[in-house]
Amino acid sequence: MNALKEQIGWRNCLIVIGLMQASIIVCGALLKPIVIKPRPAAAEGSTTPLKEPESKYDLENEITRTSIGSVDSGVQSVTSSQINLSEGQESTEQDSAEKKALKKKEEEEQAVLPETPLKQKQEDSSVSRPKLLDFSVLRDASFNCYALFGLFATLGFFAPQLYVIELSVSRGVSRDSATYMLSAMAVAEILGRLSMGWVLNRRPIRKIYILLICTVLLCPVLVIFTFVNEFWGLMSCSCFYGFLLGTVASSHIPMLAEDDVIGIQRMSSAVGVYVCIQSFAGLAGPPLG
Repeated sequence: MNALKEQIGWRNCLIVIGLMQASIIVCGALLKPIVIKPRPAAAEGSTTPLKEPESKYDLENEITRTSIGSVDSGVQSVTSSQINLSEGQESTEQDSAEKKALKKKEEEEQAVLPETPLKQKQEDSSVSRPKLLDFSVLRDASFNCYALFGLFATLGFFAPQLYVIELSVSRGVSRDSATYMLSAMAVAEILGRLSMGWVLNRRPIRKIYILLICTVLLCPVLVIFTFVNEFWGLMSCSCFYGFLLGTVASSHIPMLAEDDVIGIQRMSSAVGVYVCIQSFAGLAGPPLG
């Protein structure tokens, strides 16, 4: 960008940067909303795998059961066993016919009955789309704490990138060499974003703690900036800061989906409010810096 500024001037350079940023509109137009359906409740009285074999065993005993009241020796005649078997089969066939008739009657009643208001309400809620700005999330204490984090973090997001070149020049580094600080910071930020995505995909890790660790580590890196004077010291601080900034920038918005903050069901409404709060902080940060 420094070479481009020398060729076409800083005004035209800003126009080029604006056109490059406008490519995000194309990427955003390709996004589709994620529809999250509630999990169906488990049916009451459902047969468990342990209970099903027992019922089958009981049914077999009912069919093959024989009366032994008239035989004391335990030996049963063939005719009596055949009679008992035929009676058992007739009873089971009669029971199955009654069950089929009862089931058919219930299906006919459900088809005739009109839709209840509760069912209509559920269908309407599933079709309705969530609001982009739902300020009711401000009643949640966990969201308010997280919004304060986003407010103060965004106040300082852009200050180091704006002033790192002038800081390096004031420490005796040539302006041409000072521009490498910003390039190293940008490359390290890309690596931080990719590594944070890989870490957060590992299930055993508590994601909110990873974000907290990366945010806390940003503080001593910014303090060390005030003590180093040579080129490589400033370069090391720029790389560390860019890497940690990438980890925070890529995870602080997806972290809204965590149950520790607001949850996946209300994330779409919370993102609008959270970004709105961040916008005011990003607007005031560089002038305050």
